Amino acid sequence: MDKNKKSSFFAVIREKRVTTVAGAWVYFFLSSLIPLLFLLVTAFGVFGVKIGSDLVSRLPEGLREGGTLLLNTANNAQQGVTVLFVFTVLFSSSALLAQMRKDGNCIYGVYSKSRRGVMNRAWAFMALTVLFAVFLFVALVVAFGEKLFVLLPSGRGKRVLIALSVGVAFTAISYGVIILLNKYICPVKISKSTICLASLLSLGIIFLGTLGLGLYLSFFGLNNAFYGSLAGIVAFLLWSYITMTGLVVGAVFGYYLQNYQKT
Repeated sequence: MDKNKKSSFFAVIREKRVTTVAGAWVYFFLSSLIPLLFLLVTAFGVFGVKIGSDLVSRLPEGLREGGTLLLNTANNAQQGVTVLFVFTVLFSSSALLAQMRKDGNCIYGVYSKSRRGVMNRAWAFMALTVLFAVFLFVALVVAFGEKLFVLLPSGRGKRVLIALSVGVAFTAISYGVIILLNKYICPVKISKSTICLASLLSLGIIFLGTLGLGLYLSFFGLNNAFYGSLAGIVAFLLWSYITMTGLVVGAVFGYYLQNYQKT
């Protein structure tokens, strides 16, 4: 890609107001977070897998306190579940997906009635069903992996194999979810290669951003004297913004490839 094409892509990023859209997605992500975690915990519970200290321990130190609080809240929400509660969970957890589908119109510069109002929420519920199926699949993989790794002889090799397997599986599943999100966001017919490239860019931005944030928190941390008990929340907000920015940039890149490049 020559210099002019690079400038053209950055011009499209400015035109689509990536930072503004990412900020809106962070807001809806936060409003959907506990319901989504509730669905995740429920899916893992189907196969008897408990999400707890092991998952939180893999987070950067600055995010562990907040992660523990969120998971405990989601676990506690399972007690005394009613039909009204389930409906509220579904409605709240679909807020982010509904907003993403609606913003797809702005990113691709088209208008679709199915992406507004009741129809938009109905599509969000359908996407949420697919996401819950992904959660179930991940839970099945984790349950199977736990039984498989128990059979392996203990030692350093086993720990390396587990870490490598978890990393590869998590990356593959994350990439698959991002591809599904890009397909869901896009309001026009788009080639598979474009979707895959756009999703790969999103995954790269999220991975590098998460790695950079983790290194920063490990070596420098947040100023606890200034933020106090809010330090973990601030770190989580930064990670959320990085993640949403990666998703929006990927979607804009898909639009750019579709309209300015031959794929």
